[in-house]
Amino acid sequence: MQSKRIDSKVFRRILTLSLLWLFQSGFNYHLLSQCNHKNVSFSAGEKLSYSVYYNFGLIKIKLADVKLWIDEGLYLDKQVLIFQNSTVTQKDFEWIIKVKDFYASYVDKNTMKVERHVQKTLVDKYFTDYEYKFDNEAKKIYASIENSKTKKYLDTLNLKPCVHDLLSAVYYPRNIDFTKQKPGNKIILPIILDTTTYNIYYKYIGTESINTKNRKNVSCIKIVPLLVETSIFKSGEKMTAWFSNDKNRVPLRMESELWIGKVLVELVKYEGLVYPYDY
Repeated sequence: MQSKRIDSKVFRRILTLSLLWLFQSGFNYHLLSQCNHKNVSFSAGEKLSYSVYYNFGLIKIKLADVKLWIDEGLYLDKQVLIFQNSTVTQKDFEWIIKVKDFYASYVDKNTMKVERHVQKTLVDKYFTDYEYKFDNEAKKIYASIENSKTKKYLDTLNLKPCVHDLLSAVYYPRNIDFTKQKPGNKIILPIILDTTTYNIYYKYIGTESINTKNRKNVSCIKIVPLLVETSIFKSGEKMTAWFSNDKNRVPLRMESELWIGKVLVELVKYEGLVYPYDY
């Protein structure tokens, strides 16, 4: 924090990585070649709402609201699920920084492969406007890139096997059968962020019960990411995520340690679940 303001890139990375690392259960190494999974955990009409907090000692400040929802439609004559996400900072926090993000991911309902990615973000006066079109047959991504520092340009990227964008990474792993995972397994998920493909590693811990806003002792799947040290995050196992241990596999909570304090992301509202449940 400098002169009572938080660096916009740092704040946006906190929100983006919090969302990303919270909602990914990941892939075991042998699952990398098995890109097509049948969806049995979610459908159009599902809506999930989260609160993002910064916690330092006894101080807990709500930073932002995160919403995830699913629609359905047609894209290039294919039946698709349209995953969408919005992130908006709290008005009381806008004097420090103002964030308004929107992401959309068009995913083939039959193969669960990404067909299109849309990203429109605004952090203070800095904006991004990205669109990726995935050609899974040609193994190419056709990208349109524009932001406050770069005039709009087109680029062609290589599409690596099983690569996901941010939102497909949020939803796709919810269909993995965790009964086939063993505690301690290392898990990998390839994901494209800002035209670069990364492999993010995780460790599957097992099951654990947590207390949520409405219920005690909710059985969860527990994941610990294996982080590489950056200007924000410490190296090692400093982040923990919990997913509901039922057929919905809903992400319920994440905790991530920062250099100072930590970030908390908690589910506060939900509707349209395939399998009705009280979290």
